[in-house]
Amino acid sequence: MTHSSLSSLGTVDGGAATVMDSLRTAVGAEGTIVVPAFTRDVADPYPLSVGVPSNDVRSSRDAVPLWQQELSSNMGAIPEAVRALPGSIRSQPPQASVVAVGAQASFITEEHRLGFATSPDSPFHA
Repeated sequence: MTHSSLSSLGTVDGGAATVMDSLRTAVGAEGTIVVPAFTRDVADPYPLSVGVPSNDVRSSRDAVPLWQQELSSNMGAIPEAVRALPGSIRSQPPQASVVAVGAQASFITEEHRLGFATSPDSPFHA
C-alpha cells in the first residue's frame, strides 16, 4: 500500500502521472499498487445530532453526495491518478476505500466490505 504526497516529493516533471508510472515500473507486471481512496465528503456533517434534525442539519445532510465508484477521492493527486487508470478497482467502503491496480487488484478489493472498512480482514491489515 502506498500512502503518498506529491507535494512532499518536490517538483516532479509530469506530476502524479510520473509518480504512478514509476510505481508501476517498480512493482512490475506481477505486482499490485494499492492506494487509499477515502471520500471524506460522504459523511454525516452532524454525526452527534440526534432526534429530529433542524432545517440546517437536514439541509447539510441532503448536500452529502451519494457514494459511487467514480467519486473523486480526497487523498491527493497520486491516488486520483491511480483511481483514473483503466483497470483500477475501487473497494466499496466510501470513507475508507482503496483503489488497486495490477495482478492482485480484484483479490485485494473484493472482500473490503462496508461494515468492516478497517477490520483485520480489510486491505489495511494485509
